Amino acid sequence: MSRGFDGYEIDDSRGSGFGSGRSGGRGSSSSVDAQMRLQALHRDENQADWLDRQQQGRGDRERPPLAREERVEEILAQRVRSTYVDRDKTYSLRDSEIHALSEAGKFRVVATQDLAQFAYNGDQSQMESDVENLRRQGLVKEPVA
Repeated sequence: MSRGFDGYEIDDSRGSGFGSGRSGGRGSSSSVDAQMRLQALHRDENQADWLDRQQQGRGDRERPPLAREERVEEILAQRVRSTYVDRDKTYSLRDSEIHALSEAGKFRVVATQDLAQFAYNGDQSQMESDVENLRRQGLVKEPVA
């Protein structure tokens, strides 16, 4: 035995006689009231769905992203070292050194001039200090020329 078509759901106005001009007998006002409440509910749901879609569409566009230079400045301003442990080794790194590692990791090989210019906003001395600390800890190697 299979379940066939049972007719329209209660929130479907087809066949309900609502707005058809018929004058209902007993209980017709409650039927109309229920239909009005149902339509109001659908209208509220549609409005809520529309607002949700609008919010999703906006996303992070309202908040302008920081320019690369500003993000780098924030990273370079951090002078505190954090301790990291990996495979029984302990590393002491600043955020700027982690930033340098991520930049080097993107390309595997980075010219120090390019690293200073793009990753350190031209701050050659801080870049040299960070690279020296990374070299001492065995995290980077400078190729022999």
